Amino acid sequence: MRQLSLEFLTVPEVDTPRHIELAAEYGCAFVGLLIQPMRPFPFFNLLGDTPQRRMVRRRCVDLGITVDVVDAFNLQPETDPESFRLAIESSAYLGANWINVLARDPDQSRLLDSFGGTCEIAREYGIKVSTEISRRFAHDTLPNTVAFLEKLGDPDARITVDSMHFFRNDGTIAQMKQHMDWIARVQICDGADGVPVDKQLEEARTRRLPPGDGVFPLQEFLDALPDDRVIGVEIPNTAMSLEERVGRSVRQTRGMADRRAAT
Repeated sequence: MRQLSLEFLTVPEVDTPRHIELAAEYGCAFVGLLIQPMRPFPFFNLLGDTPQRRMVRRRCVDLGITVDVVDAFNLQPETDPESFRLAIESSAYLGANWINVLARDPDQSRLLDSFGGTCEIAREYGIKVSTEISRRFAHDTLPNTVAFLEKLGDPDARITVDSMHFFRNDGTIAQMKQHMDWIARVQICDGADGVPVDKQLEEARTRRLPPGDGVFPLQEFLDALPDDRVIGVEIPNTAMSLEERVGRSVRQTRGMADRRAAT
């Protein structure tokens, strides 16, 4: 059975222990957590040796849930990778597999240095680094991001492909297949037809749709994916109740994922 991760953006209104419980209740083996502060989302008090962090680790152990990825490590022009150390240490304490780096520095030379420095610190803690692609980041397309990582040359750096950002910026299944060795994990959601570019940030944060409710070629997206890649269910939608949002999103993702597994 393909492994699903319940990402924090799907359930931003609940605290992290409840997030872990929801993942277990709906059959997700993994979660994606937010540790670094990131507006406009809540701060979940997992940074450093906090009671909440200790509780979350116990809850993960008790319920058999693994932290697959931790957000959000924003590389701005002025960012010193050492500023991430506490968040990376917290990620390691929680047993995370990946940290997610958002490349927000347009200067490639400087970004190579800061991204490489982040990878080095993560390696000290036994964590790998994934970077997410979006038209709003320096890593805007899959081919451009692969070219950056080839130049970087770090063996532990890979890519997260978010279906919303990918398809809204003209990504193709052919690109995924060509560069699959670079793709560490994916995040899945659907999108409505005809959303203008100036409304797509709002869509990404509050109006994503469960798989099958929109126009993205998500069955092909999952069919291209090897069975060992974790599928992050990332579907923020303020028009849906928590129960409907999680239940429908996980159920419809599982239906598509299992359809691939059965072929």
